[in-house]
This record gives sequence, C-alpha cells and structure tokens, in this order.
Amino acid sequence: MIVTRFAHRLRAASIVEFATADMAPDPRKWARLRAHVAALGLSLREPLEPWMGARPTLPDYLPALGRRGALAYAFGHQHLGLTLSATSGEALAALLHDAPLPFDLSPFDLARFG
Repeated sequence: MIVTRFAHRLRAASIVEFATADMAPDPRKWARLRAHVAALGLSLREPLEPWMGARPTLPDYLPALGRRGALAYAFGHQHLGLTLSATSGEALAALLHDAPLPFDLSPFDLARFG
C-alpha cells in the first residue's frame, strides 16, 4: 500500500483490478483500502474520489523497451513505471544516441511476440 500526502489531500493506492477499463470497480476492494488507511490512523473525509485507470500489462510481465526505425518505446512496466523509469530512460537514451547499451535489451524487444 502506498499513501501520499498532499497539501490538502491524501492519496492511497494498492488495488489491482483484473477487469476491462469499462467495468465498474469492485466495491469490496475500495472498502479494504479504506480499512487499511484507517488502520494506519489516517482520517478520511469527504469528498472521497475513488479512481481506477488502465495500466498496460504484457503477457510475459516484462516491459517493452526498444526501437523500431524512428519510433522508440518504453511501456508495460506493470506497476513499476516510476521504479524502473531511470533504468528505462538510461537505456532509451543510449539507444537513441547509438551509444553502448547499459544492458541487453533483446528480452524487452517487441519482436519477442512474433
């Protein structure tokens, strides 16, 4: 669970919905999240704004990092986009500048899907 304080707001996140983006969120998960926040001793006040958004997930759970012609790509980091952003950015910068890569990108190339 992640809790982030803002000047006049609180963001709490920890839910994964295995559903399509047009489906309604599971209310049991929101109740569980509210219970976790309360267990931390944090108060929730109205207005509450539950939110759910789609996150790209690839079938093999690996991100897509690479280049196809003039198009460079870095997506599908599961829920680790912020965590992996520096590493992905370093790899893409090297790729775009034809510099030595910091690690082998072949496991992350979209060609793996045929």
